[in-house]
Parts: sequence; C-alpha cells; structure tokens
Amino acid sequence: MHISGSRAWRVDNSKTVTMKCPVCNNTGEHYMVGLVVGPNLGFIWMPNKYHLGYRKYWLSCPVCNKITKELTAAEAQALRSIY
Repeated sequence: MHISGSRAWRVDNSKTVTMKCPVCNNTGEHYMVGLVVGPNLGFIWMPNKYHLGYRKYWLSCPVCNKITKELTAAEAQALRSIY
C-alpha cells in the first residue's frame, strides 16, 4: 500500500480548445490536465489506480503551462476523445 502526493497529468487523446490565455495573453490550443484530489491511497502493484479521492480537470495553456480554467464534469466528458 502507498500514499502519494497529487501530481497533474495531461489527459491523453483529449480534444483541445482554442482560447486566449488570461496569464500570458497568447491564443493557443489549450489542453486538458487532470488531478486526483483528496487522499491518494492505492496499492503498489496498481500505481495508477487510486481508491480514495476524485479527479478534477482543468485547461492548461501550451505556451506558459499555467492552469486557465476549471472544467465541470460535463465539459471534461465532452472533451474526452472516443478512442
């Protein structure tokens, strides 16, 4: 069993959103990042499967790598690819 700290990751095969970054004012294809929020408790033989906590999703700027917008569950589901 292990308890780990939270670390954001880029969501694979997700759609991008063209928008202007409020931080760096560049227009680009913002991508979706995910983060497990809450206690991350899992097992050593399943490092990517957490049993406690829940996932939150944000859009991130490709230029400055800052989080720009928090996504609702419906928005995150719409941006996920069907692959």
